Amino acid sequence: MIFEGVKQFRKAVANSVVEYKRQLKLKPNEKNRIRVKCIAANCNWLLFASTDKDSGDFIMKNYNPIHKCIPLNKNKMCDCKASC
Repeated sequence: MIFEGVKQFRKAVANSVVEYKRQLKLKPNEKNRIRVKCIAANCNWLLFASTDKDSGDFIMKNYNPIHKCIPLNKNKMCDCKASC
């Protein structure tokens, strides 16, 4: 997937957190690259995106879509902005 920038990518991650009820952690929190991991110890879900040097777009480069954890109702990434 291609995003216009880091803000659009973070918003898409926050929306998926609300939709799928998973707890994810963004690290490192940089403007050129972001790695998103599930906080569950036994879960291998991973998403890595960074800025493309040629186009300048923010592109998803690595993605492991399989969650081994259970959905949770509480989430630190979910706030009033994400729920609107």
